Amino acid sequence: MEDKKKKITKKDTIGRIPWRDNAFSMATLYSILTAMVGVLLAVIIPDTEIKNDWYWPITLLAISFICFVWGTEKLSDALDEDDVDKYLAWFQVYNFGVIMMFFGMATYIFLHYHLQICGSGIFVFLIALIASSKWIKDFYDMIFDTREKYDSYKEELKGNIEPEKDWDRIVRLHQFVRRIFHG
Repeated sequence: MEDKKKKITKKDTIGRIPWRDNAFSMATLYSILTAMVGVLLAVIIPDTEIKNDWYWPITLLAISFICFVWGTEKLSDALDEDDVDKYLAWFQVYNFGVIMMFFGMATYIFLHYHLQICGSGIFVFLIALIASSKWIKDFYDMIFDTREKYDSYKEELKGNIEPEKDWDRIVRLHQFVRRIFHG
């Protein structure tokens, strides 16, 4: 079976190291998510609708906030040290932070609107699960993927092999709709 990944020559990598090239975008994303979670915490902390269990959404969102702040700092360290392994380790912290953010928001909605776990409450947590599924998968894959897959991903980030296409649900849906209307 032919290897689908195209090897990139050393000449091709000059000026194109994906993990470094995308670092500014990641730092911006971390900052936006940090600010968003900070605003959510500012709204939730004084909320008088949540009498019991107020600590759940605050704890989940505070963990998320810390993950984003810490992740931003360590992204900077990884860039300074030119260390893709540090980048990947702290990318896990980012993934965890995103998961905590979605479940923190779901917990807040559940408690604020006094939803029942058997009714619409389960729907809110299902939405959080679906919304965070990409980050759950990334978190899982970075821990449990084979050494070969993990090393291949690192080589993609370094610009040594062509990146694998990420055919997520939205891309597949877009292609499906395009085929329906345009053959």
